[in-house]
Amino acid sequence: MRNSIIAALVFFPLSLLVITAIACSQPTSTDPPIANTNEKGGDEGADFNALIDLLKLAGKRLDEHSPKWTCVPTSKFLCNEASCKSIQPSVTVFLDFPMQNYQRCDEKECTTFRLSKTSSGIYTVASLTGGAFLKALNDGRSFVEVATLGFDIHLSYGACFPAK
Repeated sequence: MRNSIIAALVFFPLSLLVITAIACSQPTSTDPPIANTNEKGGDEGADFNALIDLLKLAGKRLDEHSPKWTCVPTSKFLCNEASCKSIQPSVTVFLDFPMQNYQRCDEKECTTFRLSKTSSGIYTVASLTGGAFLKALNDGRSFVEVATLGFDIHLSYGACFPAK
């Protein structure tokens, strides 16, 4: 029941947006033919395709695409109260939704935590107790992981791939 209500709240406004976009892009019989471009000179079809891609992302959570994921960072920042600095990414995250495992591995060791997952629109959030979470697009192509150590914050950005 709760999932049905959430789905209705997500999809109803999006479906209205799609219907409005289609209706607004259709010329009336008195309109002269015009080029199919938006104010920035872009293709309205591309905007519509991007909207369809967002609807697809909202329809299927990360764990529904694949039960296990490997999330590889491409950039990382270490932040404290005074500043943030770019550092070399060193931790890979492995998500196992059926086993509810959130595993963080560096070159020395792996630490496994109990995973708690939520979803919101086009994102899946995998969190763990102790101050870390990973937020990914539902297809895994982009993620951010936020992990705290004391008062320092480690921000990692990258992509997730279905594990074999």
